[in-house]
Amino acid sequence: MLLENKGLKVDDQNQINDDIMLSLQSFTQSMSASENERSKQMRDCSFFNPVPTDMLAELVSNSRVVKFAAGSKLTSEHDVHSTFYVLLYGTATVLVDGQDVGRILSGECLGESAFMGKAIHSPSATVVADCDLAAIEMNQTDIQFISPATQTFVDKALLLSLFKKLQKANRSRPRASRTEFL
Repeated sequence: MLLENKGLKVDDQNQINDDIMLSLQSFTQSMSASENERSKQMRDCSFFNPVPTDMLAELVSNSRVVKFAAGSKLTSEHDVHSTFYVLLYGTATVLVDGQDVGRILSGECLGESAFMGKAIHSPSATVVADCDLAAIEMNQTDIQFISPATQTFVDKALLLSLFKKLQKANRSRPRASRTEFL
């Protein structure tokens, strides 16, 4: 007994072993609780509505929740970027060449190009947190570990999100009169 040679009694050894086991059990429970919490947050987020609950667990294990303080940059124009975010709560401002061009709201995403291919992209905008916000984060490596079946549902969620962004952009654009096309 190595520990007993250092002045520890068998009872002390047992107590240390028990303490280690309790600590490990507590850590495991907290990890499980955080995964359960993340799963609940993702289920409550409108972006993930198309993803069946049984497939959400795979996304939970291949993502993390990140927090940004008000004023923090989620992305910067022209920086190398391979990360996809879905805002769980909070809003962010989109800037192009320093000009405010829009907002990203809870349930919306950014960094879609991470899902679109293997290449690392430069974002065309700087995105700044308007307030403290939380987001689900996945990088291209995380995305590669998602099964094809789950990927299909994430693709659907992504297409719906992009469609909503396109509709929003079309509504904010000034309408041309019919005579301008003649």
